[in-house]
Amino acid sequence: MNEIPTPEQEIARGEQARQIFETPVFKDACNRIDAELRALRESVPMSDADMHTRLILAEQMFGKLLDHLKMLMIGADYARQQLKLRESFSERMVQAVKQGIRL
Repeated sequence: MNEIPTPEQEIARGEQARQIFETPVFKDACNRIDAELRALRESVPMSDADMHTRLILAEQMFGKLLDHLKMLMIGADYARQQLKLRESFSERMVQAVKQGIRL
């Protein structure tokens, strides 16, 4: 069974995704894949519906890869915000106790 990742794990995974996404080699690969898929789609005769379908599926899968990396980065940003809120709440509770406020 999959365990729910901690905010720290989500941040680490998001940072890994960001590092991958921002490398020149990955950007070059993405640009090349995108250009080749587009060129293939444009060169296939309209009568070849099977090949068009395959190319569309390939483009969709490539898009899903990019979406997954983006979602990891967004998840990391969200986890950072959650940690900040948790720390802020903890700090407020400590201050309340120091001031003698009962919880």
